[in-house]
Amino acid sequence: MMRNYYDEIRAALDAAGIDVAAAVLDRVAAVAAGELQVASTNPVQGMIAGADWANIKTGPSSSAETIGSLARGAGVLVGQAEGLWRPLYGMPVGWISANLVRVTG
Repeated sequence: MMRNYYDEIRAALDAAGIDVAAAVLDRVAAVAAGELQVASTNPVQGMIAGADWANIKTGPSSSAETIGSLARGAGVLVGQAEGLWRPLYGMPVGWISANLVRVTG
């Protein structure tokens, strides 16, 4: 019979102060960023401005598939502008029009 290590692993992670949910989300975001070719260098805090809604795209193009949207005032974590687009980090990961993001930090 195979031993179930789930409880032991969970207890060790809890004892080490590791937030499992946050770690999983970080990993999912990293994988998604790789699949959407979003670089993860020097992200900065920003805010959606300039429109009521900003579409999140799978690539740096207005013709790329829209995978979500963010309302004006929403906080975002973005990378350096690449032409007219900025990579978006977090959930979801994707691309957002650079002129709709005001860098705040």
